[in-house]
Amino acid sequence: MKHTHRWFGRAALILVMVLLLTVTVFATGESASAPTDTGATSAVAVDSDASTPQQASAGSRFSLWSECTDCEATGTCSTCDGSGKVPSSTAAILSLVLFCATLVLAFIFKLNSGLVAIVVSLVLCWITGIPEKFLLSSFDSKMFLMLFGVMYLFSIAQENKTLELLSKKTFALCRGNAKLLPIVVFLVAAVIAAIGPGPISVSALIAVLVVSLAREVNIPFINLAAFGLLGSFAGGLTPITPSGLVAAQKAEESKVFGIGLELPLKMALTCVIYGAILYFFVFKWHKAKKVAIQPDSASAPFSFMQLATLAGIVIVAVVSTVFSVNVGLISLAVSVVLTLFKAADEGAALKKVPWGTLIMIIGVGILISMVTKLGGISLLSKWLQAIASAKTAAAIMGVLAGVMSWFSSASGVVMPTLFPAGAEMAANMTGVDAMSIMVAVGIGAHMAAMSPVSSCGGLTLAAYSSGNVTAEQRNKVFLQLFLLSATGVLFGGVLALLGLY
Repeated sequence: MKHTHRWFGRAALILVMVLLLTVTVFATGESASAPTDTGATSAVAVDSDASTPQQASAGSRFSLWSECTDCEATGTCSTCDGSGKVPSSTAAILSLVLFCATLVLAFIFKLNSGLVAIVVSLVLCWITGIPEKFLLSSFDSKMFLMLFGVMYLFSIAQENKTLELLSKKTFALCRGNAKLLPIVVFLVAAVIAAIGPGPISVSALIAVLVVSLAREVNIPFINLAAFGLLGSFAGGLTPITPSGLVAAQKAEESKVFGIGLELPLKMALTCVIYGAILYFFVFKWHKAKKVAIQPDSASAPFSFMQLATLAGIVIVAVVSTVFSVNVGLISLAVSVVLTLFKAADEGAALKKVPWGTLIMIIGVGILISMVTKLGGISLLSKWLQAIASAKTAAAIMGVLAGVMSWFSSASGVVMPTLFPAGAEMAANMTGVDAMSIMVAVGIGAHMAAMSPVSSCGGLTLAAYSSGNVTAEQRNKVFLQLFLLSATGVLFGGVLALLGLY
């Protein structure tokens, strides 16, 4: 069996390399072979300073670009950015198919999906004629700094045993009763998130704690991480959190008031119901047995450097929330101070940073930018909106918000975009309530944030990867988080369909 699998892998590798070479030659030769006329450029010819193909002849063999119907040849069209070309449905479908293929290929052959995603993005550039500078500009430096800063800080906390001791003290609150552990994790995350930090900062903190707790109890990481994520969302939409403030502001701009109370309550209720289903039917925590803890391990006092590390983590949560400082930058600042005072060995802490996970998240993010550029996300949106009715409007918009949130920010993109759309839909459709749609959008967008390519899910995966895990284990958790996110989005849609929102 192993021999067969090895030869299958070699055959697949040769096939992929041949395909890549063929696409490269074919795409680079397009400008020479595509039909042209006087003053026209080829279908894939591009301006070195542009992010979309220039005006092209109608004979493109791929038919990946079509004429912009909104463009009046003024060069100021917002639809096509003045290029006169927009992605065709073929391009959108191709991008979605290659995105799915990337995840499947990486999982089957145990590759870093971020590296595969970058290569696939490059191939899409060659095929569609999009300049490679767009691919480079898709590198999310903000996400990279946020993840690296938080990873490095918690690598220090792991190196000096702060997290190990904290996890033991937390578990000691359950008096060795493993059944209470997910409940404690959920409540701690919800309370901390509700007082201001919001989901991102809290999910980062809880995720690292969960790594040690899961090892202490000897259970799969996802069995406990799910409750940390749900807890951070349950409390993360109160009116004093960043997401809660954005929701209230955007709703008021659309003349919808009262969402500051409605959204966090419905979000918390959704997380509790979803969490209960996971607790009893998926992970079966009610059948967990008692776990003995060494008495001295939980009662040992924190050292001065461990207390300083904990103080640094609190400072990160407060400063990133109160002063709106990037959580990665303030984490780096605190990390440097801690290493200056020898709270941990810098070299050892840097080695614990999960660089493979960083590449995975950033690489997949680049491919997602390509999918968005080629109209893949817009195509999904149109499919969902086309089937909406008065009864299903909230559910459809909630699922749409979740899909969009996989590829963009819940509070920065999804709610500001879909709240006005929801208000307009309510105004144009009889029996549709704008508040219900906005609540469904807010919940769907944040349930999707459990995805490993989103902030909260990405930080959770980063925390898991900071330990001694194999590429296969990391890829497994990557898919588990994505499944948890997708199921959560659909679950929120079902609740909206039942009228809970």
